[in-house]
Amino acid sequence: MEENKVLLEEYDVNLTKEDCLSVTKAFLRPLLQRLIACGVMLLLATVNLITSDALAYSGVIFGVFLILFLINLRGYIFSSKSYKASIDRATSSRYNFKFFCDEFALSIFRSSQETPDSFRTIPYSEITAIKDFGNYICIVYSNQFVTLRRIDLARNSIIFSLIKQKAEEKAPKISKRWKTASTLLFIASFLAPVLAVACIALMD
Repeated sequence: MEENKVLLEEYDVNLTKEDCLSVTKAFLRPLLQRLIACGVMLLLATVNLITSDALAYSGVIFGVFLILFLINLRGYIFSSKSYKASIDRATSSRYNFKFFCDEFALSIFRSSQETPDSFRTIPYSEITAIKDFGNYICIVYSNQFVTLRRIDLARNSIIFSLIKQKAEEKAPKISKRWKTASTLLFIASFLAPVLAVACIALMD
């Protein structure tokens, strides 16, 4: 029961539209950067397709970057709509956070309600990520997130310890992911010429 737990910190958060827009931009920034990078590569692939004599090989490269660009464009548009659609709901709600030793309790009050519209306790082990966006801290769990303003947090807040803990947990996963990606790229560097020759043979 909650009354038997030691309450470490408690925060009441009322987000403004400016807060929500800042957080939305921070979440979308990596997606936008990835989309721009794919757009640049698609442009280069287009130029290569127009100027190259090896049309089959250039066509394969163009097709790959076109697909990547469309996938990232779709993801960016979908995420942008989802984040912006939640702004009105977030600004009309009050969020009460209670942090304990191994979990936090979240109560969401809609408009001027005295009783919470929803209540949930989230163990720290269920937090998938904590995004530090400078002025804002976003706790991600179960494919959703909640936001706190850094200025509202205590100087020695447990949230800062959780940020460090989640970063340490994520580091080995990122290292393993990069190792897998480098292996796939190494294999692809050998397969690309083979695919190009196969395409040329089919065209002949």
